[in-house]
Amino acid sequence: MENQTKENRSPFIKVRDYIAKLFDLGEDIDKRGTIESVNKYIQIKGYNVWILLASAMLASIGLDRNAPAVIIGAMLISPLMSPILGIGLSIGINDRETLWLSIQNFIVAITVSILASYLYFMITPFGSMTSELLSRTEPTLLDVGVAVFGGIAGIVATSHPDQTNAIPGVAIATALMPPLCTVGFGLSIWNWDVWGGALYLFFINATIIAFTTYMFVRVLGFPFKEYQDPKEKRKTSFYIGVLVTLVIIPSIFILNGAIKDDTRKRIVDTYIKKLNTPNRDVSCQIQTFSDERALVRIKVVGDPIPKDSIATIKEDLTTYSQLIDDSIAVAQLDVSKNDFQLLRKEITDERMRDLDVLMQLQQERLAEVTELKNRIELIKGDSLPVDDINKELRAVFPEITSLGVARLNTFETREEAKEKQIPIFYMQWDSTLVDSVRLDFENRARDYLQARLECDTVAFVRL
Repeated sequence: MENQTKENRSPFIKVRDYIAKLFDLGEDIDKRGTIESVNKYIQIKGYNVWILLASAMLASIGLDRNAPAVIIGAMLISPLMSPILGIGLSIGINDRETLWLSIQNFIVAITVSILASYLYFMITPFGSMTSELLSRTEPTLLDVGVAVFGGIAGIVATSHPDQTNAIPGVAIATALMPPLCTVGFGLSIWNWDVWGGALYLFFINATIIAFTTYMFVRVLGFPFKEYQDPKEKRKTSFYIGVLVTLVIIPSIFILNGAIKDDTRKRIVDTYIKKLNTPNRDVSCQIQTFSDERALVRIKVVGDPIPKDSIATIKEDLTTYSQLIDDSIAVAQLDVSKNDFQLLRKEITDERMRDLDVLMQLQQERLAEVTELKNRIELIKGDSLPVDDINKELRAVFPEITSLGVARLNTFETREEAKEKQIPIFYMQWDSTLVDSVRLDFENRARDYLQARLECDTVAFVRL
């Protein structure tokens, strides 16, 4: 009867049920395992501190040398995500002890990262403002969106019983380490606009990731560690809402300013292009100030623009781009037609050389990213399901008294040289076994392991 009822459902209900099932996380969530997994990596001490220091130094070098591949590598190994997830989770399940521990380690992580980057930028022979540094000094509302989806990916990946490699992807998306290293750079040159903007970007990411984790935990009904009465629950929700709002509001104004600047630039560029002729090259540069004023410098090379036309240009730009007349400056360089054509050719040749250099840099960066990806795949491929193999072998061969596993890297010497990894199993058998029986067991174990690990060579070392 129930099956018949399901068959008689309307197509709309079937589609609705299918979509609900498609996005349902309830069946895949391991709540206890999620809490244990987050708590396991909250503390920043020992090897975690060294990884954090290495990540901060890598990110600083990448920012200093304008190398995105190096910055990506730094974000892949950064352990900054764990204390932030711990804050959101502990608030969601009312675990005050874990909350305090997460905040402590969050502060430690911030301090270590900023100090490491500050020391680097104090001693580096370069240390100039690069595009990678500049891009992390003016956070907007779009960065809030990045943090939201980064937080969703982080907690969903952590809560799944078979955890995936989504955490490194989250680190890339949310970019927690580079903003902190930009703070170190700003402090080294004592520039408020740089380190203040970068620190704000970091706190946007951290706050929104923690908030997303909190919402995820509450929507899926994670169990409270300590009972939270309705009054206390409302108070907690209010404080969280106020904090998130205070963090987001400045980014809205910054985004609004960025949109105005971009719109103004497009209007001016479109207008300026109309002034170009075969014997005249007109370009402009727009400088925006903190009080939303802007200065437009118009450079004319070739046939000069008549003075009455300059007045019209200023009037048009004032009308279309909301600029004031005093903010428009026109500089003209009067050259002959032949000199202009020669100058244009030199400019074109120079731009082509710059383009070649840019393409070469892009190829180098692509090669770095490819190499990094190959290294990551190699590291992932190095892992063997040791625990599972140990249990399976002992179930089939109880005569094994001890078992160890290692990998041997070899290189083929042919023209197409490839790295090859051979699993090595160190086995100790029951001393009462006779040699013929032990040899038979080893042969059977070798056949099983070759099929189990999908490799054609397995080495045994008898202990």
